Amino acid sequence: SASSLCLGVRLLGLVLTLVACEAVQEDRTIEFSPDADSVGFQHGEQGVFVADKDGGGLKKVFQPGADVLATSTPLWSSNGRRLVFTTASAADGDAAASERSQAQLRGLLRGGSEPDPAGELFTQVPVVYTCWLRDDAEGEPPVKLFEAKCDHVGYVAANLAVRWHPQGDRILYLNSVSSGRHALFAYDLKTKPSRKVFPHEAASLVFDWSPDGKHLACVLGTAGAGGTAGAVRDGLWIGQPDADPAAWWHVPGSKEPGQSG
Repeated sequence: SASSLCLGVRLLGLVLTLVACEAVQEDRTIEFSPDADSVGFQHGEQGVFVADKDGGGLKKVFQPGADVLATSTPLWSSNGRRLVFTTASAADGDAAASERSQAQLRGLLRGGSEPDPAGELFTQVPVVYTCWLRDDAEGEPPVKLFEAKCDHVGYVAANLAVRWHPQGDRILYLNSVSSGRHALFAYDLKTKPSRKVFPHEAASLVFDWSPDGKHLACVLGTAGAGGTAGAVRDGLWIGQPDADPAAWWHVPGSKEPGQSG
């Protein structure tokens, strides 16, 4: 669809940044619930907050620990009662061992400058990230759903790691698999298991739903990919989770912008 193609063009720019291991801009979007009565946002090391549409009733719902390098923007479910967000910590166990080492690493990520309230720039650091779920109806603190890995902290900082399924019963998420490649999975909130929902893997992968929630756009990129099997699959793909591999549409001419170096 036209909306899926427009979305794909936007994602192409993001995957080019990740392929080149460049600095990624942190997302500080204020997300409205589907009924527009509530908002959710993150403010770096200060945590994750919710409020009503006019900014009243401001409440901190999560305080990142000292080991957290980045926190994503919270995303509302389709019913507006639950939200998910992710937090990233350094994949290196030694770097995650002390508050001091994490503070030093945060300084390196921002180039030694002070935090930018509009959103920091994050350079490449491999991370383990946690996906959290907050259920407003239950009024309980956020609970950990699962952990996954990415080779760039920007996946979390720029809010690229997870998305709700339009039905609100699953979380689509990225995970680093063999040979430093990323794949797309779905986590079922009821049965808990995860399964792969997109047939291909790539060094860099970003995804999102079309505005109508009917199609999923995935953009793949491979650094220095000339002539490799990975390069053949680079570019924009449009389809639906769990669809037969042959049912995904590889948009003609889209693979060239998905390569770098």
